[in-house]
Amino acid sequence: PPDETGFEPFDWRGNAECVAHKGMEWVRFGGLAVLTTHMTFEYADGGVQRGAQQLQLARLAARLLDEGAEQLLLVGDLN
Repeated sequence: PPDETGFEPFDWRGNAECVAHKGMEWVRFGGLAVLTTHMTFEYADGGVQRGAQQLQLARLAARLLDEGAEQLLLVGDLN
């Protein structure tokens, strides 16, 4: 069984995908953290939402590494 699991929803700024519950799921097995995501494809705002999601993803990855993960496997729909 995993040592720890979690879900962090993306912060939304009112684009067409705001009705979808997109975010990042993660699980930690000892020193390995696995992070999966489904990011937005929407570009009507010039990429503002995508950039915000990329930053949020980077912050979560850094937090998992700071909290004891020695390796991080990132998978999912990164659009």
